[in-house]
Amino acid sequence: MLAGTVVGAAFLKWYGLRALRGAWAGGVALHVSGAGAGTPGAVVGTALGFSLLNPHALLDTVVLIGGASAGLSGSGRTAFLLGTLLASWAWFFTLAVAGRALAPVMARPQAWRVLDLLIGATLLLTAVGLLLGLRRS
Repeated sequence: MLAGTVVGAAFLKWYGLRALRGAWAGGVALHVSGAGAGTPGAVVGTALGFSLLNPHALLDTVVLIGGASAGLSGSGRTAFLLGTLLASWAWFFTLAVAGRALAPVMARPQAWRVLDLLIGATLLLTAVGLLLGLRRS
């Protein structure tokens, strides 16, 4: 547990500093083309690739959600399954709507700088929290 926490904190620190460096350098912007999403097959293939080939999604699904539901029985598991399905659908639907609405904002490099600053600060604070948690235990 100790080694995993330290490695996790080091990773978060590295990623947080990387985000802050990106905020400092700037120059990133979202450029949306007028092109369509492509054929239905291409869209489905891309969605499957992002979901089924994504190691984070697999770990979250199997380890986190599976572990959280391990102690449940019968109707508790069914309710948990329905809750996770609803939460997942709501999350990704919200991301799609927000992405479309925020596309004009994210076309500005300053918006990316603010986002990178928020990401960097969050990751660094999480790393510090992990390390402080080690001191308490």
